[in-house]
Amino acid sequence: MKTFFMEILSLSLSGTFVGLIILLIRPLTGKYFSKSWNYYIWLLVLVRLLLPFSIEADFLKLSSASISLEQAETSTDFTTDTNAQTPSENIAGDSIPQTAAAALPASTKTDTPSRFFHNAAFELHIPTKNNTRDTFVTAVAILWLLGAAAALFIRLWDYRKFVNRIKETRATVTDKNIILTADTLADKLHIRKRPVLYDSAVVSVPVTVGLFHPMVVIPKGAQDMTQMSFILQHELIHISRRDLWYKWLYQLLLCVHWFNPILYLVGQRINSDCELSCDEAVLARLTSDDRQTYGNVLLDTAQHSLTYRGIAFSTTLLSSKKDLRKRLDGILSYKKQTRFRLMLSVCTLMAVLMLTACSNVSVSSDSNSPSSASKTTAGRDRSTTDSTAADNEQNIRRNAELVYDDALLLAGEDVQALWNASGYHSTNRHIDSTDFLLNGSNSILIAYAAKDTQIQLESSFSLSSGKFKIVAVAPDGSILTVNDTGEHTTQTVPMKQGRNVIKLVGQQARLGTLEIDFSDMTDSDFNHLYYSEQTEAIYLVVDSILTGESTQKDEFMKVLAHIEPAEVSAVFATLIDRGITFTTDELAKLLFYSDKEQSSKCLMEAIASGKLEAPKSEEIGDLLFYLDDNYKSALLKTLPTEEFYDAFMENNFCLNTEAEKDCLSHYLQNGGSLSYDQFKELSFCLDDTTAQWLYGQLLQGH
Repeated sequence: MKTFFMEILSLSLSGTFVGLIILLIRPLTGKYFSKSWNYYIWLLVLVRLLLPFSIEADFLKLSSASISLEQAETSTDFTTDTNAQTPSENIAGDSIPQTAAAALPASTKTDTPSRFFHNAAFELHIPTKNNTRDTFVTAVAILWLLGAAAALFIRLWDYRKFVNRIKETRATVTDKNIILTADTLADKLHIRKRPVLYDSAVVSVPVTVGLFHPMVVIPKGAQDMTQMSFILQHELIHISRRDLWYKWLYQLLLCVHWFNPILYLVGQRINSDCELSCDEAVLARLTSDDRQTYGNVLLDTAQHSLTYRGIAFSTTLLSSKKDLRKRLDGILSYKKQTRFRLMLSVCTLMAVLMLTACSNVSVSSDSNSPSSASKTTAGRDRSTTDSTAADNEQNIRRNAELVYDDALLLAGEDVQALWNASGYHSTNRHIDSTDFLLNGSNSILIAYAAKDTQIQLESSFSLSSGKFKIVAVAPDGSILTVNDTGEHTTQTVPMKQGRNVIKLVGQQARLGTLEIDFSDMTDSDFNHLYYSEQTEAIYLVVDSILTGESTQKDEFMKVLAHIEPAEVSAVFATLIDRGITFTTDELAKLLFYSDKEQSSKCLMEAIASGKLEAPKSEEIGDLLFYLDDNYKSALLKTLPTEEFYDAFMENNFCLNTEAEKDCLSHYLQNGGSLSYDQFKELSFCLDDTTAQWLYGQLLQGH
């Protein structure tokens, strides 16, 4: 939940950034652009609140901007940088164990634009000491969740209360003239599903509510056909444009981001601009005299709206008297959109859209955030001083420049100061990229040959600037240049017994296109094949455990998400056989990322044999949710009889019918008893068949 909350906070700040941009340009756009433009531009805020991605824009240099509240503290020996992530990597910012990384040659990493369009405009790190960070963030996350639930409940409660009041007093409009007018307007607006017309004494102004079944409610006694025509036209335009969907979506987002005052201001402007744009749509269909009449309708509505209280999930002819003057001014100054203003509004929209797509605020409470500015070599202590970070950055950039011509650096671990591509595809050992930038080295294949063999590597590239080449590094560190001309070629690359690496190497290289294919490989010639150094480091941990070289449980737990489920289960079984114990949280995590059936079987066998302690009653629920269905009842049956009933009642939603019967039968056969009140309580939780079976068991004296 902590990670999710941090993502919500990042989205909230990103949405605020976009909202402030729109508010900043509003004095000009409100004066010169259409009301509809000013209304729908707020959709960019909604998009920013929903999507946690941004597009990299080199001309803005946003990726280099960083706001740091305090230098992040860390004690991790080696951290993978997701921004420097190479295209063939399949991990996302987890820490790599020192022991695994130590098996590889030492080098450095740095911030590099990611190929995943995750480019943070600003990065906010919330500094807290390691021993209090998790507690603090968890407390704030819980507070946020409670606030979001309360905000949603209040809004829905108000809405249901308002709708119920209308339903209690409403009456279907039977006036044929009103119905005919509504049908005619609906046809013109291409509304297929006609809203139902009601009148009610509850409302003092016309109101539209309902997403799937909209209804237009007019004040009781409103019969003036001239006014009614304008009222219906206004409300039906809201329905045809699906303004209620717009409002519902924003209000739900506002519940999630209830702590952000700027978004409340944005919500007010959305409501105001919604009515202004609807007025504009109405006015476009009216003559000059009719526009004056429409203004009089607004004035008349304002005189009768003293008792109206706005509901967030509805539209109305007049939601706020303070907007009345603005709307009347809009009627008096209404002009059709000119081509120049239309083109200017389109250009402005594109500019704001670009800023929206390229802006992102990333928030992290983790001092080991993968987007930290200071990255160091494997096994080396990371300094928290600004001077050390600057020195590391300088060393990285210097090594990235030198690696092209330095055989010793080239034979070592990858070093990158820049990796970027507008399009990068890597499937079935085939790489196809456009607009590729590289300053440093990047491994695309790491092959542990079982014997001396060879592969065929087909490649071509178009170099726009800088230097670029494809090389092969043999186990003894010798370098073979595979392609440095860019011409389409097929090269036979020898693979000596041991660790062989195919690398891309660039010195301020900019490529228009890049294509590499090494799909004609015989897997049986190799013990292991990896497509990035990070993946190799992860599986070195796995292999070291499976082969008995180590029992690195902590390192293994860090990389679970990047290992195949069957392999997670195999490592889990190996660690248990070696007497390694696990906490309940660790077991839940293992069950989630592994082959559920294999790991569930392994867990229950370990508990039965005494290799693992049975979980306590309060911990049962943390495991049952992830456990395979065939083993859930067995886990519950490990509890003492006196603790069984409460644990069963708390977690029976995780059990199927067969498991419920098995658990209850076990409980009764081991001396458990059920009072009448307990049986009634159980009956509400069980299906009818199980409840009848339990009743029969009780009658038999169990």
